[in-house]
Amino acid sequence: MIAVAHDRLFGIAFGNFHLYRCRSCGCVFQHPLPDSATLASFYPRQYWWSESRQSRFSSVLSRMERAYREFVALDHVRFLERCAAGAGSGRSLLDIGCGSGTFLHLARRRGFLPHGMDVSARAVAAAREQYGLAVRQGEIGSDV
Repeated sequence: MIAVAHDRLFGIAFGNFHLYRCRSCGCVFQHPLPDSATLASFYPRQYWWSESRQSRFSSVLSRMERAYREFVALDHVRFLERCAAGAGSGRSLLDIGCGSGTFLHLARRRGFLPHGMDVSARAVAAAREQYGLAVRQGEIGSDV
C-alpha cells in the first residue's frame, strides 16, 4: 500500500480508500473497489458540473464556479502527483466516473495523459465540450 485517502473535500464518501502500486507496471489503483451500491452513494445526481452560458450574469457565476471547482480538484491532482512520484514522463491516468472532466483537465495540465469514462451522456458531453477531452460513455467492461 502506498497511500490511504479519504473524501476530505466533499464529505460524501465515508471511510478510507487504500491505494496500491503494481510492482510490474507501476499502475496505482484502489483496492478493494467499492460495490455498485456504495459507489452510487458517492455521486449524488448533480455531482458533476457543467458550465452554463445563458446570460452575462450566469456566465460570471459559471466562471466563478469553474474556478472554485478547479481550485478544489487541484488538491486531488497534487495527491495524484505524490502517488505517481518517480513514474517518469508519459504518466497515463484513467478516471472511471470522470464526470465533466475537471480533474482530468487539471491533470493533463500537470503532464498526465488523461483518459476517462462516465455513465452519464451529459457529463461526457460536458467533458468533451468544456475541456476537449476524449472521454467515453459507459461502465467498466462495456463495449460502448
